[in-house]
Amino acid sequence: MYNLIVLMADFLFTYAGMYLAQSLCHSAVAAAVADSSLLAWRIMDPRVKQRFRLIVIIAPVVSFPLYQLINPGRGSIYFRLDALFDVNRWFFLEVFGLFTIWTATLAIIVLTALIFIVQELIPIVLHLIEVRRTGPLDAASGPPDAAHDRAIRILDEALEKGVIKSLAEYNRLVARAEIRQSNAARSARFW
Repeated sequence: MYNLIVLMADFLFTYAGMYLAQSLCHSAVAAAVADSSLLAWRIMDPRVKQRFRLIVIIAPVVSFPLYQLINPGRGSIYFRLDALFDVNRWFFLEVFGLFTIWTATLAIIVLTALIFIVQELIPIVLHLIEVRRTGPLDAASGPPDAAHDRAIRILDEALEKGVIKSLAEYNRLVARAEIRQSNAARSARFW
């Protein structure tokens, strides 16, 4: 356990470690400030909310390099000894003598990565494997041309029966079917 703590401490004193640690802290502070601002100002517009939350994503990424540019000695031990909120001091505080805050933070990062992999990446890989095994299109749906022809026939019947009221609506639906056909063909070429 002691060797792991020493390895983590060594990593946090590298530029990559400082970047990771400070980005985590800056993103937590930015998220708290942005959400508090949204609540305090009662902002309900989704576009404005999205812009505030974009700040939470972008600010931590650029803040560390910007601070290093402003003060290159920021990573030195002398700067850290005088700093009030040195991330390494906070990360290596022990919680009830059981684990450090850095260990808990690392566990949260790993858990988040695992959730992402299970929720997002595995279905994509499974779909890719299925498409490569069965071919780009389902045998039941037929090639894109057959689906397009079937859609046009249905639209023609709907126009004759009066379900579609105008030629403009018919043309709009045909254009939509053609877009779907080109998207299906593009998707088939991609996979």
